[in-house]
Amino acid sequence: MKKVFALLILLTVLPVVAVAGAEASSQLDASAAEEMGRKYLSEKSGLDDEKLSTYIVAEVYRKEWEDGTPIWVVRFMGDRNDPAYFTNTYTIYVDARDGSFLQMSEPSIPNPVTRAFNELSDKQGQLFVSWTLEQKYEFSQTFPQVVEDFKALAREDGKNYVPISSYLWTLLDYDFRLPDESCISKEAATEFAKAALEKSENFTEDYVLMRFVNEYSFLYSYEFVQEGRLVWKVFFIPAPPDSPDYGYYVEIDAHTGETVGIRHRIQDPVTDEWALVYE
Repeated sequence: MKKVFALLILLTVLPVVAVAGAEASSQLDASAAEEMGRKYLSEKSGLDDEKLSTYIVAEVYRKEWEDGTPIWVVRFMGDRNDPAYFTNTYTIYVDARDGSFLQMSEPSIPNPVTRAFNELSDKQGQLFVSWTLEQKYEFSQTFPQVVEDFKALAREDGKNYVPISSYLWTLLDYDFRLPDESCISKEAATEFAKAALEKSENFTEDYVLMRFVNEYSFLYSYEFVQEGRLVWKVFFIPAPPDSPDYGYYVEIDAHTGETVGIRHRIQDPVTDEWALVYE
C-alpha cells in the first residue's frame, strides 16, 4: 500500500517538474536578449543607422523585477565624448519569457542651468567664492529665471536631463545683494571679522594673516538671525587647503559692524557634500 501511495505522489509531481523545466528552457538566453535589445534600440531610440552603429553592447545580465518578472537588461554605450550627452547610455529591459519590450532608459543630457553656470564659471572663475560682489548679485538676479525656463522645457520635451547639482541649488538659495553708502566698507568688515575670529578661536593676528586667505559675499542672510540680516560674509579659507578643515566664515552686520555669527566649516562626507566649495 505504501508503494502505491508513493507511486501516486511521484506521478503527480513529475508533470509539474517537466512543465517548469520546459518553461525555463523556453526563456531567452543572453544572445537572444542582446538581439532583441538591439531591435528595440533601433525602433524606439530614434537614432539613424549611422548613429546606431556607434553603440556597442556594454553589458547583458539577468535579473527579476520586484513582482518576480524575469528580465534581461541590455545596456548599450555610445561615444563617451559626445558633447550632446552627460552619460551616453541606453538601457533596454526585455521580458525573459517572450522577448517583449518592457522599457528603455535614455542617455542623460546636461541641463541648461548647469551648462549656463559652467559657461559663466569659465569666464568669471571656477571658484564661485572668488567672483566679485557684482557678479554674484547678477547671478542671483538672473539664474532663477534660467531655472524656471529649464523646468518648462523639461515638462515639454520629457528628455532625461541630469539633475541640477545640490551645490548649484545652494547658491540659488542665497540672496546676494550690493552694498550702498549706508553700509560699512569691505575693509572695515574684514577687520571686524578678523577680531571676532581671533577672539573666538584664540588665534593670534599673525596666525590669521599667515594661515588664511579672504573672500567675500554680501547678502541678506538668515543663517544666524531668524528675521534675517544684511551682512558682509567674510571667508577665512586655509592656504593651502587642509581637508577636512575648510576654515571659517564670519557674518558682519553691514550697517553696524556687529558680529552676527561665526561658523567653522568641517567637511562632512555624508551630509555636507558641497563643503569643499564656498559661496
